[in-house]
Amino acid sequence: MTAPGYVHQVTPTLQRGIVSAVLPFSCEYPHAFTINVMTQGGASGSPVFDPVTAEVVGVLYAGLNDIGVTRAKDEYRLPTNISYVVPAHYIQRLLTQLERDGVVAAPEDAQTIDEILSSKQVVNVLEKGRQFEVREIKPRNQAPESA
Repeated sequence: MTAPGYVHQVTPTLQRGIVSAVLPFSCEYPHAFTINVMTQGGASGSPVFDPVTAEVVGVLYAGLNDIGVTRAKDEYRLPTNISYVVPAHYIQRLLTQLERDGVVAAPEDAQTIDEILSSKQVVNVLEKGRQFEVREIKPRNQAPESA
């Protein structure tokens, strides 16, 4: 994200929350779960991570809204802190089926996520041709290499 004339933010916005319900009940392959993170329109498709393993456990689907009423008795949507998540096992199964059916395929020169994350340098070209370089990407639990 850029503000007029300078870089404002180069990292994603992360929120912390808890799984508040597993639907229909706690089991190996639930059909959904809810988290206590308020979301707004446009956040659908955001990954939900396990903070211990950094594994994607699901994808944000929708936020639960309540109904507010004005003094004139007009109703409006009121966001809550409950959001619905599609478990990762659904998405993995769908992608595997699409790939098997030949509907989708990665380009021949595409790198895997592991290849991207293990590379020593990632370059992101920002507006006006300026570059921001990340020389090394390490998970939080690993110390950076000393120079």
